[in-house]
Amino acid sequence: VGLAVDANVLIYERMREEQKRGASLRMAIRNGYSRAFSTIIDSHVTTIATGIVLFAIGSDQIKGFAVTLILGLLVSLYTSVYVTRVVFDVFEKNRWLIKLNMMQWFRQTNIDFMRLMRPAAMVSLIVICVGLVGVLARGKDLLDIDFIGGSSVQIQFKSDQPQDIAEVRKVVSVLPDTTVSAVGINNLEYKLDTSQPDVNQVRDILQDAFAGKLNTYSMTCKNIRPFQARKKAEAPLPAETKLPLTADKEPAAEAPKPETTDPETPKADETKTDETKTDETKTDETKTDETKTEETKTDETKAETPSTDHAPGEPALSDAGTSADLQFSAAINHATLRDRVNAQLKAQGLEGTYFELTNPEYTTGSSSRYSNWTINILLPQGATEKLVTSMEQKLSSEAVFPAANQIGGKVAGKTKLAAIYAILASLVIIIVYVWIRFQNVLFGLAAVVALIHDVLVALGFIALSYWMSNNLGMEWLLVDPFKISLAVVAALLTIVGYSINDTIVIFDRIREIRGKSLDLTGKMINQAVNETLSRTFITSGTVFIATTILYVFGGAGIHPFAFAMLIGVISGTYSTIFIAAPILLLMKPPSARPGTTRAANHLSVTSSRP
Repeated sequence: VGLAVDANVLIYERMREEQKRGASLRMAIRNGYSRAFSTIIDSHVTTIATGIVLFAIGSDQIKGFAVTLILGLLVSLYTSVYVTRVVFDVFEKNRWLIKLNMMQWFRQTNIDFMRLMRPAAMVSLIVICVGLVGVLARGKDLLDIDFIGGSSVQIQFKSDQPQDIAEVRKVVSVLPDTTVSAVGINNLEYKLDTSQPDVNQVRDILQDAFAGKLNTYSMTCKNIRPFQARKKAEAPLPAETKLPLTADKEPAAEAPKPETTDPETPKADETKTDETKTDETKTDETKTDETKTEETKTDETKAETPSTDHAPGEPALSDAGTSADLQFSAAINHATLRDRVNAQLKAQGLEGTYFELTNPEYTTGSSSRYSNWTINILLPQGATEKLVTSMEQKLSSEAVFPAANQIGGKVAGKTKLAAIYAILASLVIIIVYVWIRFQNVLFGLAAVVALIHDVLVALGFIALSYWMSNNLGMEWLLVDPFKISLAVVAALLTIVGYSINDTIVIFDRIREIRGKSLDLTGKMINQAVNETLSRTFITSGTVFIATTILYVFGGAGIHPFAFAMLIGVISGTYSTIFIAAPILLLMKPPSARPGTTRAANHLSVTSSRP
């Protein structure tokens, strides 16, 4: 939303300039679109390039962000260049629009930006150096578990035991490299990231540290019943399958053979359903085919779902199993409940017993939490009752951890390299593209210097956030001790894409003012920056508003990203004006024209006056 308005601002600013020159309404509209078109294409292509790099290196969440960014830019390109043009043409041809009235925040300015270049460079140097000192001081603590490995655990306090985030941070300081962020309301739920690699050990430490304060599971079991096959096509258990022995009964070793009986003479096992009877009257050949079909389906399911509820090779459920409805006071996800069931089975010597957990809304692989689950397990009813009773007792004293994830060091190392490659690849792509578009490598290098400036400033403030949040009384600014995570890398790449937009606008205006001249002067740069100043602040303002809303209301997951983006928007606007354009003169080689000395050329080039 913040970036999409950029193209329209470019067009409208061009329209304003055309009207000042005395152009008619129709001519102002036509020239506004045609003269802004190349700049719009350049800015969109460079930002889309950073989005493609994001998609190439990111996790699933970052890939989703990258796809949204790329699609958003493509759609905004279409709407800004084509749709709005159609609207203007229709209104103008029907005489519904006679004159364009535009409020102008900046009148014609004549600021000597070249004279401010040295003081601005000193300010930038000081800010970057202070930030780098913060980076060195925090050391390994600056990196999130995405890059160093570790555990991420979410804790949930009882409704009558809310905890302030400062107190939580103090208690969990026993864990190495810990970051705490609020993810719920009323100080009841927090997310903790630590470099401790054993997630189970982290949970044990937290349960001891907050003894009696954490919310616990309360499970009740209802409606224990024989399992009923859900599909008529499901095959009965193969003859070679043996169920675990229990106190209730010993299952038959093979399926009974079909036989004809008198309807009036009841059999001992005549409690089976009609559907099961029908299955049992099939021929051995049919049974074999159905069993193969069921095994094929089971293999396909295993291939699609890496973590299963049962040991490999176990048969599908049949009516020999049991079903039970489980209800929890605190919602629990599939993976956590599966681990608890496996633990109880192991404790009772039934490890490897087939079971499945179902919920009408659950989809395979989802981490969503639900209060109601149904367990279908390959155990007789008595054994199932014993299992769930043991689970009720165990869970009643177990703290609720809504989410618990572990990231290995090898994965973290690959993520770190991917992030570095992504930033370097983005900078190289921008150098090459700007070099080709402006037919001079200096434009590409100057743009990248400004982008490196923005990235270093953002990194510095991420590092300094540790002291800003704890010691400077900046709680009202919502500053947390942020770390460099994949979300922050995504923010840095987005900053690169945003900042290059502003820079390209000024470079395009410099190219237009320069025309066919072989020389580049400070006067040309001053004129270009002054003429585009209004557009720079309007675009920066819209992005700043959108990012501020994201920062305040976006929640813990997006908080580091939004903080980095806020710093990047401010730094990007500053570097566009005071770094990118002026540095062209510093990088410009002496003129090779005959009779012009190096010193004379230096004076003529750096002067901002006519």
